[in-house]
Amino acid sequence: MALQNHPALYSGGNVKLDPTPYVNIALRARAQKAAQDEAIDKYYQKIPETINDKGVRDQEIEVLNDMKNDIFKFGVDNREALRKGDGAARLALDKKFRKAQTYAQESKNRTATAAKISLLRGNPKYDYIFRDKGFMEKVLGHDLPIDTEGSQAIDFNQLTLPPTPFEATKYFKGFADIKPDYKVSTKPNPDDKNTLIEVQTPVFNEQHKQAIYQRAASDLVDNPSFEEEMKKNLAADPNLIAKLYDTFKHNYGRDITDETKDIDLAAAYTLLGLGIAAEKQKTVPSIDARNKEWDRRNEIAFGQSMAKIAANKAAGKVDEVVDYLSDEVANDAGENTTVELGGKKREVIVVYTDKVDPQRLDIITGRDLSKKQVGVNPIPIKQVDGKVKMGYYVDPGTGDWEGDGGQKISRERVKDDYINKKAASKFKASAGTKGSENTKKPKVSKPKSDPLKLF
Repeated sequence: MALQNHPALYSGGNVKLDPTPYVNIALRARAQKAAQDEAIDKYYQKIPETINDKGVRDQEIEVLNDMKNDIFKFGVDNREALRKGDGAARLALDKKFRKAQTYAQESKNRTATAAKISLLRGNPKYDYIFRDKGFMEKVLGHDLPIDTEGSQAIDFNQLTLPPTPFEATKYFKGFADIKPDYKVSTKPNPDDKNTLIEVQTPVFNEQHKQAIYQRAASDLVDNPSFEEEMKKNLAADPNLIAKLYDTFKHNYGRDITDETKDIDLAAAYTLLGLGIAAEKQKTVPSIDARNKEWDRRNEIAFGQSMAKIAANKAAGKVDEVVDYLSDEVANDAGENTTVELGGKKREVIVVYTDKVDPQRLDIITGRDLSKKQVGVNPIPIKQVDGKVKMGYYVDPGTGDWEGDGGQKISRERVKDDYINKKAASKFKASAGTKGSENTKKPKVSKPKSDPLKLF
């Protein structure tokens, strides 16, 4: 049976319809939608205001304001789509918003970094960095407006400051471990026939020369102020360039070349600065006795020295010495042996430290514990009964000794040190050493303390 409505519903009978509740509901719904639309409109219209421009640099304000206006305009033009929650519209607006936010934050970061750099500018300790061309180029790039050509932000946490200015005293102190040997010779004094001119010529071994050259090269590359210092001094002293060329050739045996000129000059400049590159001269008496003394200082080949020592011993002339202390020790305590040096087998003399009087060994190695000078350290030669025997190699051709790390001990330097100590009565020799009148067989004495543990 079909459903039938009561006739009274359509007739003008006793039933009366009141539309007011329905109208009110409709009006409230429309008002609610209008309020929602207004809220959405206000939200999108106020988005640009949420971008805080406090701390933004002046050079970015105009661009940031344009971004804000673009966001506002997009919200107006796409009002209906945003009201409906259109995903594409929201995404486009969000992209513009995030771009503006990032732009503002980048500007604020640059402001904060600039503030930190300004603190350096106010500290005299860092004045030198603002005279560095590379550093100032970074600062200028940091100050340019974002997104312009050449603009590049500085990360202060990873900022590398330019090298500190060249400090001559500090630089040359870095070479305190390199000391030359001085070869002593004499020549007539043209102004006074009764005196001679003693010439002390600095002589570096190959290892020392390479160390000086390498350090000078490294500092020249790492510290631009080193080059500036040289240029300043060359401009102030017209004769300096000739001195540098002469110094370099004297020490390295070649002329300065165009290919390596800057580093060659740095090495020569270092040698001059150390005050040890030039010959030292002084006037000495020329009396017969003095001449005999200097005769004893004249070079004598190692083979000749060893032959003379052997001849003196054979003739029983124990008091007649040649003053080559290292040769005498090598003759007395040395052992001929074959070793592998530099990948080749060589015949050498080995002198073990426990076979040498400590005071004589100190003179030979340049060791002076009172002055904290350890001299040239010995080399571990071999093991005997579980103990390592320490010693030195003696070159059979030159007579120079070789210690740890390939360091050389010049027999000429040892001779001069030995004579000087004896002549000045500064060498208090133990009984039986060559610095003593007692010619008894030397007794090996052990110092109370020996940080090198040679004995």
